Amino acid sequence: MKKDELKHFGVLGMRWGVRRGSSISSRKPKHPKASELSDDELKRRITRLERENNYKRLTGGNADRAKKIVGGILLGVATARVSQLINKGIDTGATKIGKAIVQQYLKFKKKV
Repeated sequence: MKKDELKHFGVLGMRWGVRRGSSISSRKPKHPKASELSDDELKRRITRLERENNYKRLTGGNADRAKKIVGGILLGVATARVSQLINKGIDTGATKIGKAIVQQYLKFKKKV
């Protein structure tokens, strides 16, 4: 074997992408059943979940979904308008407008 040569044959029976053993980080955390929790712990968890839901509702947690829907509608309308312009024979103007619309949509999509 040469000085700058590295040989490794792996572990017999080992499959690619499969780790041996079970590490703690790869396991999902166990959530205790409601019957296993004390009244105070259960009350604390319920209160926390209610507050998180209220926060999402009050701060507009569905804004991302709305942006995606509006972006899709705008793209559909813009595409239809560009195809109308092309059909009318305003080829150069439609191309410029179409490119501008697509660029604006891509900028909008990056923000979402």
